[in-house]
Amino acid sequence: MQGNDAVCSRLCPGRGTLTPMNEATTTSDRWICDACGWIYDPAEGDPDGGIPAGTPFEEIPETWFCPVCGATKEDFSPYEG
Repeated sequence: MQGNDAVCSRLCPGRGTLTPMNEATTTSDRWICDACGWIYDPAEGDPDGGIPAGTPFEEIPETWFCPVCGATKEDFSPYEG
């Protein structure tokens, strides 16, 4: 590693990886797709989309999309249900 990559590897451990939820993280932080109504539940994740169970919505890559309709991550809102 050189330059910024070396610095970031020390200051940003886990960069580029998804962090599983722990006991302090709640699984009630679900998000709903505004386009089709599909609900992302971190307890289930999206295994077909490469998102393991236990992944908080905030840690899903920006390139991820709704598995039902293809909407982008920014098309999701917190689910209050």
